[in-house]
Amino acid sequence: MKAKVRLDHVSLLVRCVATSAAFYHDVLLLPEVESKIGKPNIRWFGIGDTQTLHLIQGEFGETLVKIATHFCI
Repeated sequence: MKAKVRLDHVSLLVRCVATSAAFYHDVLLLPEVESKIGKPNIRWFGIGDTQTLHLIQGEFGETLVKIATHFCI
C-alpha cells in the first residue's frame, strides 16, 4: 500500500530575497505566486501544479554547503 502524500513546498533560506527572486523568476521563469504569509522577506514561486518554492531572507552565518545539500527542479 502506498502512502497518499505529496510534496507541498520547499523552503530556502537566502541572504537577499530580491536577488534570489530575480534568479528564479527571470532565469528559470518560475511564476511568482501570492505569499499567504504577507511578509516582505518571503516570496513564493510555483514549481509544479500545486507545489511552491519559498524564498525566506534571513541571516544564517557561515554555512558549509556540500554537494549533498541541494534540490533540483
